[in-house]
Amino acid sequence: MTTGHPRLSRRALLGAAFASTLLPRRARSQQGRGPASQEPADMKTRMTFDGRTMTATLYDNPSARDFFSMLPLDLTIDDYAHNEKIAYLPRKLTEEGSGPFGNEQPYDLCYFVPWAIWRCSTPTTAIPG
Repeated sequence: MTTGHPRLSRRALLGAAFASTLLPRRARSQQGRGPASQEPADMKTRMTFDGRTMTATLYDNPSARDFFSMLPLDLTIDDYAHNEKIAYLPRKLTEEGSGPFGNEQPYDLCYFVPWAIWRCSTPTTAIPG
């Protein structure tokens, strides 16, 4: 993900942090282009938190395309453990071609299964895969 703005609101970060304590520390990624060789697709989305905007470039995989098809969304962002922001999506995303990954970076968007939760870690306290 490419960020247009490196800062998120305190409320957004808190919600993500709180939700991540309820979740296992393992996210899933999908086959499309492998994370090491994945190149962002032309699916870009702009997210606004507390008046601050950042841009995400989504990888080309089934879950990203499914997420993109739901846009625009108005989600409540919660902070989780002071290092992640989370939001519940209106429905689960496809898991076609998914598998574990451990190379997430600060500000990466992650999808946790079986919950329909979107997560973004902050740059100072990124959670290892």
